[in-house]
This record gives sequence, C-alpha cells and structure tokens, in this order.
Amino acid sequence: MNRHYAFVLSLSCGCFVPSSDDGIIIDDDGYEDPTAQDVAAYDALVANLEANRTQFLDEEADELVAENNWLFWLEFPGFDPTLHGYDSASGARLDYTFPIGSGDEYNFRASPELVVTAVGDEDQIVYSAYRSGASLELVGQATFAAPSDEQRWYAYAVDHDVVYVMLVSSPDFPQKTLMRWLPGTAPQPVTTLESIEGEFWDFDVEGNTMLFIEGGRLWHLDLATKQAEWLENTTEISGNVNFEPDGVLFESAAGPFFYRWPSRELVDLGAVIASSPYQINATFPSSHHYEEGLTRWGDYAIYIGSSGVFALHLTTHDIAPVLLEPRSDSPRIEYRHPAVLDNGTLFVTGLTSESGSVGADGPVYAVDLNAAL
Repeated sequence: MNRHYAFVLSLSCGCFVPSSDDGIIIDDDGYEDPTAQDVAAYDALVANLEANRTQFLDEEADELVAENNWLFWLEFPGFDPTLHGYDSASGARLDYTFPIGSGDEYNFRASPELVVTAVGDEDQIVYSAYRSGASLELVGQATFAAPSDEQRWYAYAVDHDVVYVMLVSSPDFPQKTLMRWLPGTAPQPVTTLESIEGEFWDFDVEGNTMLFIEGGRLWHLDLATKQAEWLENTTEISGNVNFEPDGVLFESAAGPFFYRWPSRELVDLGAVIASSPYQINATFPSSHHYEEGLTRWGDYAIYIGSSGVFALHLTTHDIAPVLLEPRSDSPRIEYRHPAVLDNGTLFVTGLTSESGSVGADGPVYAVDLNAAL
C-alpha cells in the first residue's frame, strides 16, 4: 500500500507554488512551506535514484532467482511456465527448452552449473539435471521411489554441480535421509535427521553448510560434523533465507532477522530499522520501515520498505535508499521481489498501474548497487 496516497490528493489543489528565483516554496500567504519543501526533496530523490535504474526484462518475467552471478526467471505464455537464464559474466541469455513441470506442479532449483527439475508419478520421482549454459543439455537423471505421503517430490537443492535430495517418508529409507548426487553417478546417503521430529519443509546447501526448515524453525547443519543447531527463530520462516560465512539472513512471521556467527547473536532487523534515526525527511519519516522482501549483497541487507527499496548495513546499521516509489498514481509503481547477484546487480519488479491501485505485474529493473551505495 502506498502510504502517501492521501497526501498526494491534498497536493492536487495547487496550493504550493515554487518561487521562480531560489527554489524555496512559498504558500499563498507568503510563508515558506516546509512540507512542500520535503515533498519536492522526495520527488528529486526519486528522480536521482531512477537515474541508476534500467529496465532489464518486460512484464512477462516472474519469480526471479539469483544464484551467484546468474539470474533465472519464469515466463507464463500459457498455463505451463518456461524457464529462462542470464549469465552476467558473458551477457548470455538462455531460453531453456526442457520442461519444468505442468500447471501448479512446476519446480526448479539452479546454480551457475546446473538447472534441476523433478517430475513425479505414483511410483517414482525422476530428477533431471541440465547444464545451465545450454538451452537443452541433459547432464544426468536420478530416480527415487515415490514418497509414501502426499509429497509431489522430495525437497532438493543444488550446490554448483552437486544435487542434494532430502528423502522423507521414502519406502526405501525409514529415516529422514539426505542424499548427495553428482549427476552421472549414483546418489549416495550423507546423513540422517532422525533427531528432527517436526515436518521437514525445505533446505539449501553450500559446501558443508546446510540450512533447513523444520515445522517453521530454521536449523543449521554442519555436514562435516553432522551437528545441528536451531537458529532461535520464535516465529515460523515465511520468506527468503540467505546464508554467508558470517551469518544467516532470514524472513519470519515476525519480520527480518540476522543470526550472526560466531557470536550466535540473533538481531531483529525490523526493530533496528524502526529505531534508526534515518529518515528521508520529516514529512516521510517511515518510508524506510520494513514491509517485505529480503536479500543480501555483501555487508547489506536489501529490503522493500513502505516506499521503495532500501539497504541496511548489517554492521553499522546505516540505511540508504536504492529506489523510491514515485508519489504519482500515473503510473503508480510499487517495487517487489528483490534479487541480487554477487557482482552487485540488483533486480526488482516494479508493479505498475495507471488506475491508482497496486499493479498485478510490471517490468523488471536492474540497479548497480556498486554505484547506488
């Protein structure tokens, strides 16, 4: 929701008239109007930030996924989606021709090396791994007996050229078993999670670090030592999870958090943002407050605030605007779904509408965070 909509209506009366000589805005009684000054400063900042924004994809692009310096996205020419990729190092764009599932059963996980998708039936689940840098090049397939519960496929993750599959309720493995699969070879068990009693939701792996969600709780598992640690979230995981050697950034029902290693400190980023002395100006004091969307680039948490895209430094807690939503409803733009590459290229969808309501879709913009921050 655009928090400035009612205020925009009050400005339409034409009461604020900028002076022609020094830029100071004077009201009808001849006094300086600080609110109008703030509004003008906000509009100028919108334009200044947009100078670092370029359109990267049109409104057909959906469900952005950033992996290292690759971007993957879906398009829906019909009921079944098509998958696409962009390698920022070479500038190549790929239109993948292999299917990733029909209707609401589409799925994929990707890395710079592999794109993997799973297809299930009553008897088995087949995982197909394709090379990321080709439109259609099958690297290998792995088949598992279908789960005995209602899962459509087992949760899986891709770490560069290795695939991990979490077998839960498998007819062949009585315990929750993590399988490691290097396409071209047979999958092998890595460890079991018999001590984890709740429902297994999802996971990801990088090197020896595994993050998984069990019943809404976020866990870290060291695949070398097989030691698991709960990351102390007291409300369930509700969005993105991003992990780096220094900590885990995640969205929960209570907002954004950062679990810092090795101090084991859980930082409530929503509270940090709300209590920050930062503001665009006095007329827009809460534009930077967290609303949704969370990703990471280096020392920064990138998030959607009430009026645009902002960056929070995870150590100093400094806040900077990246893109601000214009106050105009012609068109109205609301930013959603930030995804950032390792090289600092931020991609964000700008939901666009001419009616004043929140748009259903919009183009994908690119922003160079190296220049913006």
